[in-house]
Amino acid sequence: MEDTQGDIWIAACESGLYRYDAGRNKFYTYLDPVLYFSNVVYQDDKQQIWVGTWDRGLVKLKTPYTTGRMQYDRFHRVEGEENSLFDNIVYAIEQDESHRIWVGTRSGLSIMHDENDFYSFENYLPGSEIGELPYNEVSSIQRTHDNQMWISMFGGGVCKIQTENKKFGIDRLETVRGLYNTSSIRSIFYAGNDEYWMGIIGFGMILYNDRTHTCVNYQEHPDFKELPYTSAVDAIIRRKKTGEICFGTYSRGIWLYDEKNHKVRSLNSLTEKKFESDCIHTLMEDSGGNLWIGTRQGVYILDADDQFHKLSEWMPGAELEFLHSRIFDIKEDAERNIWIATNYEGIVRINLQDKTYKRYAVGQKRDVQNIFCLLVDSRQQIWAGSMWNGLSYYDRRQDMFVTITSFSTIENKGITNIVEDSRGRYG
Repeated sequence: MEDTQGDIWIAACESGLYRYDAGRNKFYTYLDPVLYFSNVVYQDDKQQIWVGTWDRGLVKLKTPYTTGRMQYDRFHRVEGEENSLFDNIVYAIEQDESHRIWVGTRSGLSIMHDENDFYSFENYLPGSEIGELPYNEVSSIQRTHDNQMWISMFGGGVCKIQTENKKFGIDRLETVRGLYNTSSIRSIFYAGNDEYWMGIIGFGMILYNDRTHTCVNYQEHPDFKELPYTSAVDAIIRRKKTGEICFGTYSRGIWLYDEKNHKVRSLNSLTEKKFESDCIHTLMEDSGGNLWIGTRQGVYILDADDQFHKLSEWMPGAELEFLHSRIFDIKEDAERNIWIATNYEGIVRINLQDKTYKRYAVGQKRDVQNIFCLLVDSRQQIWAGSMWNGLSYYDRRQDMFVTITSFSTIENKGITNIVEDSRGRYG
């Protein structure tokens, strides 16, 4: 190992620990009864040197650059103490983003939480349950650039570790299942104060409290009880322009909810003659405050002045072949282009500046036009998920969508949703 000073450290098991001072062109040898069995060397983010030994435990050097006798702190296995080092034979050392020292041993994985506490190790032994180590001998540990921890084991393959700050909780919605005999969620929206609006197939939607694990069906909610039955709610968003929560229902059009004034208004074929379909698949508010509505039969717009339009009214004279197609997703990019995912009509890009549009198909032969979802990522790259042809991205230079073929796990698969996390990773 090369340290931050440019010195080279060599762990020569049963032959000692060596340091090569490149500046002086000189070797230093440490051969005491512990360091004689040095097996691995590591430098942490505080420039401290750690040494893993063969059957002598873990060592933190206190005087790493001494030319005489080395001083150090030693951590070792103590029988009966579950928070001591798991095993004295150490194969690997690494540090995670929380500054904890990970130690790969003959018997499993040890994680040190406090270097000043001899009994601060959290130990993981092999087991048969999901999430447990598949094998005992942790031979190497690697922290990648995205702070993900990986370990390899002699005879046990490679494991990606879900570290503590990346864990997620699972709410199995037992209350919901008990009431409705289902926990199938079609849509979800966080309303604040630990409450979520959720679209539930067959029962419209509920307001679920994550803290108390209780729920109220919309037909029992005082602000919604006058509304008719709908079997599902497929889209829920909040309009920045008005602050209203918009619910896209499967059979009753859109419900626009003013929380502060406890009022709900409906937008459907009964209240607006231009509305030809009450089955809403997707909702999107653009940068101008216009609400785009994707339905079973095309696209509609509720503009920032609360005026309702057919798409054809926004683009007079354009031949809109996709006008009556099922619309699954709508997105806006930084150039104010609107991207629309359709069933059987491919991807449609609308230029809001000149009110023109262009259609795109995906696939190797450009013949796939069933598109489920879209993503405009943080770099303004456009991604498209198809019903059965996997994932594609928009190539601006060629003005076409290119299908990803380098990942067999998604090739020719149905992609129903695409999201980007805070680190630019996609799922």
